[in-house]
Amino acid sequence: MTDNGPARIRAAFAAAESVDPMDDTGASPPGDLPPGRPPEAPEPCDLPPSFPVVPLGHADGTFHFLTGRGEMMSLSAAALCQRSHLVALFSGAPASSEWLMRIGPPGPRDIGFSALKASDFLVQACAALPLFDGNIRIRRRGTWRGPGGEPVAHLGDRLLMNGETIAPGCTFGAAVYPAAPAAPAPVAEACDVGDLLSIRDAIAAKWNWETPQDADLLMGFIGQAVLGQFPEWRAHLWLQGRSGAGKSTLIGLISALLGGMSAGVRDEATAAAVRQADRDQAVVHIFDEAEATGEIGNVEKLVALFRLTSGADGARIERGSSGGTTTCFWLYGAALFGSINPGIMRPQDRSRFIMLRLGALPSVSDAVQSATELADLEEAAVYYGPHVWRRMLDQAPKRWDHAVRRYAALVHALGGDRRAAATIGAVLAGWDLLLHEEPLADVLARDGSEGGDRLERARALAQRLLSDVEESAAEDEGARCLRLLMAAAVPRDRGGQTQVAELIQELQGMAAPPSPTLEEARLLARAGLRVMPGDRGARGLFVANGALPILDRAFAGTPWRAGGHRSALLTLEGARPSPQTVRVGGVKNRGVILGAEHLPEVEDL
Repeated sequence: MTDNGPARIRAAFAAAESVDPMDDTGASPPGDLPPGRPPEAPEPCDLPPSFPVVPLGHADGTFHFLTGRGEMMSLSAAALCQRSHLVALFSGAPASSEWLMRIGPPGPRDIGFSALKASDFLVQACAALPLFDGNIRIRRRGTWRGPGGEPVAHLGDRLLMNGETIAPGCTFGAAVYPAAPAAPAPVAEACDVGDLLSIRDAIAAKWNWETPQDADLLMGFIGQAVLGQFPEWRAHLWLQGRSGAGKSTLIGLISALLGGMSAGVRDEATAAAVRQADRDQAVVHIFDEAEATGEIGNVEKLVALFRLTSGADGARIERGSSGGTTTCFWLYGAALFGSINPGIMRPQDRSRFIMLRLGALPSVSDAVQSATELADLEEAAVYYGPHVWRRMLDQAPKRWDHAVRRYAALVHALGGDRRAAATIGAVLAGWDLLLHEEPLADVLARDGSEGGDRLERARALAQRLLSDVEESAAEDEGARCLRLLMAAAVPRDRGGQTQVAELIQELQGMAAPPSPTLEEARLLARAGLRVMPGDRGARGLFVANGALPILDRAFAGTPWRAGGHRSALLTLEGARPSPQTVRVGGVKNRGVILGAEHLPEVEDL
């Protein structure tokens, strides 16, 4: 809200922020009046401090309010005249019927109150304010950057800020915090660093990470993600691993560690559904089984959507309707995707994601003991999740801004560009606040600009992510085309589908050269592909020329559709046209042969 409205309206807003509409203790009706005498109506520009409804203004014939319970409510002038809407507007507030009688003194034919008089009063109260700005920020569940840089945790039925509990249905600066259904809350006591380090070590041991630094980077993602919209910039995470790598279990563990900041794990969702379900929230959006199909489908649209949520202002999405109206969606917060193959992302998408890859689960000598330890870890994550949220709420106002600036400068010094510095800096700041008790500023004051072991460890983490980003940026057209090909979905005979990468990996892992009659080979043949004879793990791949339905779906919206993949794949090192026709699915074809070095290895994914 702006601050140029009448002073008396602003005072009413301030009073409304301090009143809990759910608390009827000490509620005072609007004046003690003799029986039978209607209360005197206040002037619209002179709302009493305890007036339960907060006018927000009007525009285009629609009037906007915070209701007696703090919810947002928008009504046309005609709807505002209806008795049921007025009752709903005041419902949940102390002495709601008395307030309706006061602003709408009943006439001889009215029951309880005059709907027309009450409507006129509310219309004039809105008219006393500046025109309602449709771009006003509505902030619902999640963690937000509030006044003075303090984090505000919106729990639906209350707000937590600066150690105080505030009733929803209030305004801070240019944002409105309406009431919403109650959500899980952070606890009063933060967790100890030692407990979090133990969880980090258990995660490092239980999963087969690509590098030793990856468990720290995962904790860094959790640290910055649990702060919602509070960071000026936030990173997203893509967790990659083949079937059996433990992705889903790990994703559930991460969701638990995020406490009430997790929006829950979704197995499937469209971008439109996410826009509507999570609008105006600053939570962590989690998607398991986010398999890229190679087409411009749900996953690709979700990636494009969350690319826009990285900045502090979040993503603003406008959609028109057949009736000529425009609906605006605001979306905030970090995202986590888990899949076998993330497919291809545009450079502007990739620069906002960190990629962590899992190999096959480590072998264990005692399966029962290992399962017990995993169950204990999952139970600990559920317990510590609300404590993690509390820790970051406590640490963020004192340490976040300095840490993220210092780590962004570190990434710059290592050769990273501005976007890499922002993305990696956010992850490192999350790692710093979550896993270290001493503020970075104190470490630098004691150890100088080098920062001792803390910055040395951070430098190794940053270099790990920078190498990944540089490798992705170096991908040429052939590599991007191949990545889409590996993500292509192939339908199975008995329902469901699999990915080209999985089929190739199965055939590569066989001791004997694969027969064309094997199920995996037959499924590949539907896409015009054949794993060639050769030694285990060293077999090439034949890719047929021309347009094929599965490949066309995989390359939809790209220059590689309708046979255009041939020229792109030939740019890969060692790729060559087949010297003779190759039989694929009973049909002879010309095509391109790719070396095994370009294909998924037996141990990968």
